[in-house]
Amino acid sequence: MTTIVYGKSVNPVINARSRRQKRRKAEAVRRWNWITAKERMPEIKDKVLICNNNTKGQLVGVYLGNGQFHYADCCQGIRKTCTASHWMPVPELPKPPGNDKNAKPNSETLP
Repeated sequence: MTTIVYGKSVNPVINARSRRQKRRKAEAVRRWNWITAKERMPEIKDKVLICNNNTKGQLVGVYLGNGQFHYADCCQGIRKTCTASHWMPVPELPKPPGNDKNAKPNSETLP
């Protein structure tokens, strides 16, 4: 069922899907502590996780200033840059097992 509103066709199924996607995105922003680009930007040369507006994907990039993030280099040395709607600091890597000084020795580990 399609409705005509102000000369545009409006499909209630597509509109409902769009509303669900917006709610999911807002929930992910709250859950993962994403920072909106409108709120603030990272420091220049900070390595951050970005939500790319064009690809709708997540990338790791370095903030260059003026809203631009560098995320890759082409084979000809061309820098790939993009803008972001949201960003967050890159989380720390998990510590490999065995590097914890307070951990109890594992009976299965060889001396």
